[in-house]
Formats: sequence, C-alpha cells, structure tokens
Amino acid sequence: MRATVHATRQLLLTASGQVDAAVATEIDKMANDNLGPGIDVLVLDLTAVTTLDDRAAAALVNLADHLRAADLPSEFHAAAALHPALAEAAAQGRLRLRPVAP
Repeated sequence: MRATVHATRQLLLTASGQVDAAVATEIDKMANDNLGPGIDVLVLDLTAVTTLDDRAAAALVNLADHLRAADLPSEFHAAAALHPALAEAAAQGRLRLRPVAP
C-alpha cells in the first residue's frame, strides 16, 4: 500500500467584529488581489465576527460562487447561526462551511 500526501497552500483571510457590505467588499478585494497560481484554497475565518448583515452575507456567497466557478476551493469557518444565507448556501453545496462553536 502506498501513502498519498497532499499539501495545500492556503490563503487565510480573517474578519472580526461587525461585517457589513463595505467590509465584505474589502474581503473580496483582498481575496482577488492575493489569489494566484501559488494558492490552492481560500480559507475565510469568520469565527470572530459578531454580526454579518444581509448585504455582506450575499457578497460572501457571491465570492464563494466566483471561487467555485474558477475551480478554486474555499472554506468558510463560522458559527452556523452567523447568518442564514451562509447556512443555506452550504446546504446547496455553493460553499463549504466549517461550523465552529460560538
């Protein structure tokens, strides 16, 4: 039996506090500015986010859709109850949500 080892080069973006549409736009810009051939996966850590407004949630789901269309895996770390749009998108297979305890 042979072992297979795979290392990923990830881009980790972390947000905290109140995330609104302006912050979501900044996250999208940071992701797009830093993604390239050296990145295998984008990890968006939202574990320290206290509130996520509707427009920000929609923007983050759009980012996940864009990444999926570009065949770049992404993973969102957040409390499952952070925003219903994230949970719905995860249930639809549009984004990978790794739930963490609040």
